Amino acid sequence: MPASYIVNFNVRRADSYVGLPNVYINIQYVTGSYLVVTTNAYGNAQVSAGIQMSSFIATLPGYQTISGQIVYNQPIDTTFIADVNILLSSTKYTLTINKTGEGYTNPAVGQTEYNAEATVNVTATAGTGWSFDHWVVDSVTNDNHNPIAIWMNMNHSLQAVFVPLDEDGGNGFIYPKFLVDGAGLIQPQYGPYYLGQTLGIKAVPNTGWVFKHFKRNGKFDSPANPTTFQNLQSGEVFVAVFERKTQILNITKSGEGTTYPVVGTHVYSWDDANTISVSATASNGYVFENWLIDGVTYDNHNPISLFMVQDHALTAIFVPLDEDGGNGGDGNGSLKKTLIIQVVGSGTTSPSGTRDYNTGQSVTVTAVAAEGWKFKKWTKDGKDAETTPITTIVMNTNHTLLATFITEGDGEKTGETNWMLIAGGAVAAIAGIGGLAYYLKRRKKK
Repeated sequence: MPASYIVNFNVRRADSYVGLPNVYINIQYVTGSYLVVTTNAYGNAQVSAGIQMSSFIATLPGYQTISGQIVYNQPIDTTFIADVNILLSSTKYTLTINKTGEGYTNPAVGQTEYNAEATVNVTATAGTGWSFDHWVVDSVTNDNHNPIAIWMNMNHSLQAVFVPLDEDGGNGFIYPKFLVDGAGLIQPQYGPYYLGQTLGIKAVPNTGWVFKHFKRNGKFDSPANPTTFQNLQSGEVFVAVFERKTQILNITKSGEGTTYPVVGTHVYSWDDANTISVSATASNGYVFENWLIDGVTYDNHNPISLFMVQDHALTAIFVPLDEDGGNGGDGNGSLKKTLIIQVVGSGTTSPSGTRDYNTGQSVTVTAVAAEGWKFKKWTKDGKDAETTPITTIVMNTNHTLLATFITEGDGEKTGETNWMLIAGGAVAAIAGIGGLAYYLKRRKKK
C-alpha cells in the first residue's frame, strides 16, 4: 500500500485563468472524514495524507460552486499524485430598472447582468416639470436617496418614481377622499398619492353588513374587492358601499289553513335576527298537524319561533278532520302520496309547494336559482341528497324535499343547523306566551 497521497489543487478564473485566492475546498476521504483547505494568493493548494482522498467541493462567494472526483496518476515509488484543475465562473445576477413618470435613470431603464456581489449605483434624473420622489426596490417602497446603491447578491428590480411639480414648484402629491356608505372600513394603499398613479383599495364590512361595490366620484365603479383604480386625479372621491346582510324565510303550507306571517317570502335584516314568531291557523274541517323546517319534521307547538341568522324554509302541515273530529291522516296507506317541496334561500322549483301523486309515481323536480344565487343541494326527508339541480323521487310514501340556494361567491351562506328545544311550563310562563318556542341557531361551517 502506498505511503501517502498528494493532491495539487489549481483554481483559476474561467474567463481569465487568473488564480483565485481564498477558495474553500472541502475534501472528502474514502473513510467518510473530511478536510477544508484554502487556496493561496496564486490559487493553489496542496494536500498530503496517508488516507485516500475521493472527492471535493470548491466554493468562493460570487462564483459558481464546483464539485468533482479526485483521480490519481500512476504512483511514483510509494506515492499517488493527483492534479486537480478547477475553473470557477462568476455568478451573474440581473438588475431590472424601470420608471413611472417623466425622467431617466443611469444605468438606463432595462435589464443588465452584473457579477455576484457587485455594487451598482443608480441615479435618477427628473424631466422638466417633474420631481424624483422615491425608489421602489423589489416591489417595496424605499426612500429617495439619489443615487441608490444596489448590492447584487440576487436578482433585483428597481423602479424610479417621478411625480409632477405643482404650479408653485412643490411635489405633485394629491389628496383623494375615502368615504363609507353603510357600516365598514375602506382601506386604500398607503400614500402619498400622486397624479396618474394606480391606486389599490380594499373594503372591510362590519358584522351584519356585506360589501356591494365601490363608487368613484359618485358613479358606480367596481364590485370587485379588493380592486385597483387607474390614473388617479386631483380631487377624487372613493366610496365603499355596504348593505345590511339579510336572511330569507320562505313560508309555505300543506292542506287548508293560514299562517302569520302569511305564506310567501319574507326578508329580515341581519340586525333584526331575533326571534321571528310564526303561527298556524287551520281552516274549518282541518287541524294543524305539525311544522316542517328546512326539510325536517317537527311537532305542533304553535306558534313557533325562529332565530333568523340564516335562510330557512317553513311549512305548516294541515290535515283534514275525520267525521268524529279526529285527525284525518291516512298513515301513508292511501293511493295518493304527498310531496312537500320547500326552498331555502332565493330560487324556485318546478313543481313547487305541496303536491299529491299516485303511489309509486316517479316525480322529477328542477331547482332554478335567482340572480346572484346558486343551487347548493337537495335534502330528502331530512337527509342530504344530490347536489345537482335536477332530482327524481319515487312516491312510495309521503316525502319532503328541500332545495337549498346560496349566494354566488359565498361558500356557506347556509350552514349546518342545530335545534334547541326550550321546554317546560315555567319557560312558557316567563316568556309570557302560550306555546313552547323553538330557537334555531346556526353553526357556520369553517
